[in-house]
Amino acid sequence: MTFRKCKSSFQPESSAAVESNLVAHTSVSRPRLHPIRPHPFSTTDRKRRKPQLGHRPNRNRKLRPADRSMARCDLFDLEKHFAFYSAYHSNSVNVVLHMVFVWPIAFATLLILYFTPGIGVWVLGQELNLVLNVGFLLTVFYSVFYVCLDPKAGCLAALMCFGFWIGSSFVGSRLGFSLAWKVVLVAQVVCWTGQFIGHGVFEKRAPALLDNLVQACVMAPFFVLLEALQACGYEPYQGFRERVRARVEADILEWKEKKLKLLQ
Repeated sequence: MTFRKCKSSFQPESSAAVESNLVAHTSVSRPRLHPIRPHPFSTTDRKRRKPQLGHRPNRNRKLRPADRSMARCDLFDLEKHFAFYSAYHSNSVNVVLHMVFVWPIAFATLLILYFTPGIGVWVLGQELNLVLNVGFLLTVFYSVFYVCLDPKAGCLAALMCFGFWIGSSFVGSRLGFSLAWKVVLVAQVVCWTGQFIGHGVFEKRAPALLDNLVQACVMAPFFVLLEALQACGYEPYQGFRERVRARVEADILEWKEKKLKLLQ
């Protein structure tokens, strides 16, 4: 038996042929593949995302009194408004002058408002000197607003407001309009002059009403009372005085820097 030697038909290609085949394959245009984006509502993508700032807060966490005040409406932010007021009343003499003159201005205002049209109050068939007029509505508004700012000090301020309304009603009924408006005019001139002297001579800063008229007129009686209560050791909540002091110092420093720039 004889075996024949078979020759393989495979022959290796030359290097030039290999290069030509590679060029032919690479020259073929292939479709461009885009990265697969996850669906916006997919669970896998939701796990990868970092928690954003607007995530749902934990309702079981107890808020401190300071945090509750920050969460309130900006209109009832006692810390912010009192810091703004205190920045214009940092001098002790100016503070005392405002304690003396602010509440008489409120009394004089209620006295002249007693003569506005209103509804009389009758008790057991007898008409009292109290009239539900513009002065009464203003008293209710101030009282509710002060209680919203701070319940404890606000209740005391509300009692003072209603006491001033009752007192001004009796004084107005005794004086009559012909004499009452003269008393009111003298009281307003004296009290406002005393406050302007406090700002110009001692504080050496313009009054707050030039920057925020509504805040200066509406909140001034309450803030004067709060200044007196703080002198006796009262605080709306713990740390209130330190927070207000830090804001006042920053505001005064900013005001001094602006003043120096204007002088330069």
